[in-house]
Amino acid sequence: MGRDTIQLEDTVSTISHEYLLEFTSEYGIPESLHLELPGLEEPIVEFLEGKVGVYTKFFEFANYRIPISQFLFVILGHYQVNLSQPSVIDAAKVSHFEINYRVLNIIPTLNLFRVFYVPSYNSGWMSFRKRLGKNTP
Repeated sequence: MGRDTIQLEDTVSTISHEYLLEFTSEYGIPESLHLELPGLEEPIVEFLEGKVGVYTKFFEFANYRIPISQFLFVILGHYQVNLSQPSVIDAAKVSHFEINYRVLNIIPTLNLFRVFYVPSYNSGWMSFRKRLGKNTP
């Protein structure tokens, strides 16, 4: 493991309550979801039962919106990973896969996704890599 590798269990919250309020306003996240901000320097993997840890960068770079795509939940459920485990780039990969197929009037499915991608795990993070021998979209 390289010295620049970030461990999932070492990734901590660095945002303030003020930033959370700005963020929820900008992305239209309703108060009815009862968002809770972890304490500063608390790992995201340690959240309360019934809560899901989500990185704000997912909304900026992976085009996430509330409600979160059912397709994404199907993918994460199949691989039994939490929403906080995929990297932002790989979350965007799932989002773009879904959008591209919907534009083509094709319903994206788990099996279709698995034709092109396989999971890869490193330091607690999950990513999707191109299945060998496939022309991945």
